[in-house]
Parts: sequence; structure tokens; C-alpha cells
Amino acid sequence: MIRKTTVTSLLIGICTALSAQIRVADIHFDRTNYNFGTINFRSGLIQTEFRLTNNSSDALVIRDIKADCGCTVPSWPKEPIKPGETAVIGVTFDPDNYAGEIEKKVEVLANFQDAITVPLRITGVIRRPINTQTERIPGQFGYLHMPSNIAAFGSIPNKGSYRQEIMLINEYNRPLKLKKVSRKPDYLQIDFPEDKTMEPGDTLRIPVILQADKVNDLGLINEVALFETGDIFFPTKSIEITFELIQDFGTPGKKALRKAPLIELSTQVIEMGSMVQGQKMRKKFLITNKGKRDLQILKVSSDCACALLEFSDAPILRGESREVTVQFDALFKSGEQRKFIYLYTNDPRQPKIQIEVRASVQD
Repeated sequence: MIRKTTVTSLLIGICTALSAQIRVADIHFDRTNYNFGTINFRSGLIQTEFRLTNNSSDALVIRDIKADCGCTVPSWPKEPIKPGETAVIGVTFDPDNYAGEIEKKVEVLANFQDAITVPLRITGVIRRPINTQTERIPGQFGYLHMPSNIAAFGSIPNKGSYRQEIMLINEYNRPLKLKKVSRKPDYLQIDFPEDKTMEPGDTLRIPVILQADKVNDLGLINEVALFETGDIFFPTKSIEITFELIQDFGTPGKKALRKAPLIELSTQVIEMGSMVQGQKMRKKFLITNKGKRDLQILKVSSDCACALLEFSDAPILRGESREVTVQFDALFKSGEQRKFIYLYTNDPRQPKIQIEVRASVQD
């Protein structure tokens, strides 16, 4: 009888947890729209984070996040977000080949009771290139044409394999030969058909496979692969490889999380205030390890060389706080500035943290 009662109670508990629904109003987002301002054409990946806090009495479960475009890649915590906890939704937008006013959206699907999804948006303006109105002339860049030579993999964990394709078109009136791959990073596999002849008008898709566990780095990575062809004007072709690599901790259990490092920042927004062009300013903040194991900052990157983090790469011991310095250089800057610094850590809850640096630069 005791065994039957225990099993019945367990099933009731599971059903209750599965059916728990949360009002959207009980989930606080620090923002639902990120405006990246005005940038130049092909300025590289745009990354941002949306922070949410669960103010309800039940766990929030993000079941999926759908993007309205393959150019937009979301990331989110797979474990339930308990009442009172804060979590981060990351979004990476690849603006390549986009120009003008931009609005991209991701839809958060969770256990909401009064909505199917919650939309998060990325907006901004991409300056059009000077030659946007100029049509490409066949043969202008060789007769073996690549509509796009960029393989953008978005934000991915550092495990597993990921695939993109590059298209080739023979626009010449004679056959053209593909020869060999002459340069590529070790973690990249290009299924290149050596010594293949493409007849006039032929189209070929070349698979580009990224083996993430072979990449010895984290953060935003840009590489170039080269291959040789029989194109008489531009025989060497290039493939631009771009992606962001995040430390993959899998799905750690409660016991593993209790033993893990836990990072906490005294602030994630650094206000430099009013500055003049050419001025450098520094501000300090604290990084605290509230976990049970040493905290390691694995890598620091920035979207601008003007915003730098000065820190020691020594581990931050359990219970320890360390003061770090952010420097902003206003050389050649004007107006309102928002730059981002990214910390990549061994905290499984927050493998990537964004720090925003703000300044108002006077001419």
C-alpha cells in the first residue's frame, strides 16, 4: 500500500509539473527589441542577449525558439528556469547580403497560459554598398561564379558537426575544371570533387562541414578556405567561414550544477558617461564566484577594439571576488556609443555573458 501511494503521488506530481502554465506578465524581459543602430554593409555577425526573470510561482520551460530566417540563430537554456531565476536568450544575426532597414524576429515557445509565443526582435539599418545598383557582369570575377562564398554557421556548441553548402555555376561557354582544395582549417571538411569538369551552365553544390570538437577556441571565429580551378581569370576561389563557438556542457544534473562554478557580475552595463573624442576612460566592476569550484574565464572578446577588458586569466576561487577594469577609447568616435564585451566561462549556467559599454562622445 505504501509503494502504491508513493507511485501515485509521484505521478500526480509529474502531471502537475507538466501542466503548470505561466502568465506572460509574470515573465520579465529586460527588453524585447534590440536595435543595433546603423552599420556598414557586411560588417560581420551581430550578437545580442535578452535577459528574462521568472517572477511566477512555477518553473518556466522554454520548449523551442523559432527564427523567421535562417540568418538568425537563437540559443537558450534547456533546463527549467525556476521561480526567481534569471536566464539569457542569445540571438546571432548574420547580416550578409542585407541592406536598408532590418527587422528580424524570434518566437519564444514556452509553457505560457495566455499566449502561444513571445516575440523578440532585432532591428537596425545597414548602409547600402556604393555599387548596390550595379549589376554583376558575367565574367567580372571569373566565369566560375559563386552566388555567395560565405559559409555562416551561426552560434553553435563546441561538439558535433555542422553543414553548409557553397554553390558554383559555370557561366563560361567552355568546360571548366575543379582542381583541389589548397587551404583550409583542420576542423573543416570540404567535399570537393577534385579534377571534376563542369560543363557550360552546370551548377554544383559543395558541402562544407564544420567539426566543432576539433576547434581549439571559443567565441567568434572567422577563417578562409581556398580552392583551385580552371577559371582562366580568377583560378583561386575563396570560402569565408564564420561562426561563434560556445562551450557545451550538455544537460548537467542538479548535483553537477551544485558543484559547478557560478559567476556573478556586480553590473553588466558599464556607463562611461560623457567623453570627448580621443579620450580614454576606465571603469571597474566585480566578478564573483558563488559556486563550489574554481571559475575560469576561458576567453574575452569584443565587438570593437575600442572596448577592452583588462583581467587576469588566473582562476577565481570559490567565494572569491575579483576587480576587473573596462577601458573605452573614444578615438574617432562620435555620438552615443554602445559596444559589447563577451565573457566565455566554465559556468554551465552562463557559458557566455554579455557586458554592455555605453558612452556619449562629444565632437
